[in-house]
This record gives sequence, C-alpha cells and structure tokens, in this order.
Amino acid sequence: MTQPARPARASRRVRVNRSIDASQSCPLDSNASKTLNAFDASHASNARYLPSDPLRVDAGVFEWHASRPRTVEIHYDLEFDALAARLGAHGARRADDVFVHVVNASASAGGVLGPQGAGPNFDGGLISLCACNHGMRASLDACDWPGRWVAGFTTYSGMFGHQQYLRYLMRVGEAYASQHELVSALVHSGRADVVDAKDASRHASGDVWRIKPGSASDAATGRWRATTYCRPVIGHAHREDVDDETWHKDIEYVDQHGRRAALLVGDPRWSFVWNQPFICKTDPGPLRGHRRVSVTALLKHLRASAVAT
Repeated sequence: MTQPARPARASRRVRVNRSIDASQSCPLDSNASKTLNAFDASHASNARYLPSDPLRVDAGVFEWHASRPRTVEIHYDLEFDALAARLGAHGARRADDVFVHVVNASASAGGVLGPQGAGPNFDGGLISLCACNHGMRASLDACDWPGRWVAGFTTYSGMFGHQQYLRYLMRVGEAYASQHELVSALVHSGRADVVDAKDASRHASGDVWRIKPGSASDAATGRWRATTYCRPVIGHAHREDVDDETWHKDIEYVDQHGRRAALLVGDPRWSFVWNQPFICKTDPGPLRGHRRVSVTALLKHLRASAVAT
C-alpha cells in the first residue's frame, strides 16, 4: 500500500544507552543456539560470494531452505460478532493479557485505514511488531511474550472523528531478543520470503533488519549494535534522510529497568487486521504508552461501528 506523504522535518540523531549486559536477555536453549551458530557459519562460508547489495546477503542461505507452506493467513476486516465468536472458540475469554496501544494510521477520504510508520508491519503474511512501541515491548522479556495478545487502535484525533478504531489484534506466537535471532529463525524455518517482505533496507515500512556483509561473525556479540545491520532505505519511517539515525533506537533500545524491547511476531491463526473502520471502542480517549487488560475486558469495550452495521 502506498505510504502517505510525510511532512519534512529536521534530521534527528538518537543517543541510546548501550551499556546493557547480554546476560540480561532470555537464555537461548540448545536448539536455538545451534540454529544461530549454523546461521553464522552459513553467512561466513558464503561471504566471499556476496555482492555489494545488502539485500542479497542471505542469498546462499535462502537456497538451502525451501519456503514453508503457509495456508493460514492474516484475517482481514472481521465484523465484531465474527471476532467475538473466534475469540470465544479459542477460549480467550479467560484473563489473558492484552497489551493495548495506539498505532500511527491514516484515514483516506473513503474511510479506509491506511498504514503510517514502520509498525506494526503486515507484510509477508505475518504481523510483526519490531520497530515501534519500544517501551511496551520491553515490559516483558522475549521468552514471556508468546501467548500474550496485542491490540492496536487508531489515535484519538479529529482525523477519525475522535473515535478509535481497531487496526489490528494478534496473539503473539513468537518473540525474539534481537534482529539477529528473528532473522535467523525466519530463514531457518523456511520463511525467507517473510524477511524479504519486511526488509527495512528495501521497504520504507520494513521492520526487519538484515546483517551487513562481513558482520556475520560479529552478529552474536553485536546483535544489539546498529552498526551490525544494513541501514534502512532513505525514506523509511525511521530514516528520513542520510543523517537520520532514529532507526538505531529500533536495534539498541534499553528501558529504564535495563530491559530490551522484544521483537514480536503474531500467530497467523490468531492475527486480525482491519483496513475498514468496522470495530471501535465504546470509550474512546487519549492513551499514552500502553494499557494491559484481559481479553474479556477488551471485548466489553468494543462495539461494531456504524460502518459495519
């Protein structure tokens, strides 16, 4: 989808605390460690064949891992009753955690909800949340995110008539501590096409970062350094010009408690996106940061909008 024009503004440079110790992240199990080691080795063995184009860094790896068949895709534009029925069938009316936040979204003259920014990203048949809401994602360690839910609403503004519409809802299926681990897992599970679809060095709305050529051997130790990764394309939501280093925060963010922002991937069986304003809140209002509620509480505060009736 074409991105709306962004107003010009001055370049920004972001200073990020880099003193966090790697031991504070969730430890990798033996299988995950083997996967990462194999990923590093495959990168190193193919490094001499790699062209200067950073988009082809993983070309040799992709040839060895066929894409995994995926028959389940994101569910789009469900009406309220259908959503409630699906969540009820899932048994999600118990006190599951739902992290509620506001997403940057635009509204067209026809009422269509359009994306703006780099998160969440709906490309590649998966919802990913890897480049926005750093504070919310850092509220749990990566190993504690799977099974939680995340809901994103449009902002409370005149653009939407001071109403808040549900933009997406997902049950977190996977969570990773760094871009290195995220890309490794996607490639080695046959989902290299997902990496390509979400690649920030190609797409202005991308939220996945590839490792730079020649940096594969340092990826495990430098996985939280922006210099390990390819820079986003100019015009990216977090890199508006050549001097803009806002994207460094997406790699290096550390909250006041010393926690990193986990990278979240939705389970496609329980991933829902709305391009139409079909579902809205019963109590719209400004929201700073995020809130944490149960699925039951979330459903009580949702209703079908006039568009869907």
